[in-house]
Amino acid sequence: TGALVDTVRLASGLTLFTFALLHFLNHALGLWSIEAMAAFQPYRLAVTRSLPGTVALAAALVAHLALALWRIARLKTWRLPAATLWQLGTGALVAVLLMPHLGQAGIATRATGGIMTYPAELSLLWPSGALRQTSLLLLVWTHGCIGLHQWLKSEAWWRRWSHVLAAVAALVPAAALAGFVTAGREVARLKATQSFDPPFPLSQLPLIKARGVEAQWIAGEALALALLVALVSAVVAARRRRLPICYDPGPKVLSAPGPTLLEISRAH
Repeated sequence: TGALVDTVRLASGLTLFTFALLHFLNHALGLWSIEAMAAFQPYRLAVTRSLPGTVALAAALVAHLALALWRIARLKTWRLPAATLWQLGTGALVAVLLMPHLGQAGIATRATGGIMTYPAELSLLWPSGALRQTSLLLLVWTHGCIGLHQWLKSEAWWRRWSHVLAAVAALVPAAALAGFVTAGREVARLKATQSFDPPFPLSQLPLIKARGVEAQWIAGEALALALLVALVSAVVAARRRRLPICYDPGPKVLSAPGPTLLEISRAH
């Protein structure tokens, strides 16, 4: 069962990371022009808006979020490696921050039968949503890079090329954010000169924003529930009878039944 869960977590994570990479590279085209961003978008949507792409992406998102919440809920100790804590923390924040954007640019827009183009989305996000989107982009990228490193750090080729991969890991979000800022400023300039016609019906925008807020509340409540379960589980485990765990050679420690040997070792 554990191997199956790890396989599902890895497959869903790689699917989402690939989507994020292509999405961020599309952002980077804003360094050239809004037209360049819009020109590349149909090729990306041809995959993600197709039936197989939609099913794969939706399944990956649901599975990855569900496994992350399940992992948090099952924690018996928070004495974890720094990389694991970073991954859990960034994943939790992504789950909350992603929902408004997912609801606004994806689910709600698709429900209205339209496509949220880059000019229309930028007109909504710049400048009021710039900080939130920047934080979301950096959290998604950091979470994905930590996951890749945890998966491949034992491979010799990964360690050999680590300096090149680190440079790429820094350049991708830098280029994506630079493209987002450049294109956002251009949209703001066009709106100020009244020469900008949003290619999306403005009457639908309040509904789309409302769906995004609803999705964020649902994600926040699910995260709060997972944290509450983890807290209750830790309190119950602390009150249960203690069992001796002997390390040979090494010390003897006492632990309540429930945690794995790895969790007991980390806790002590």
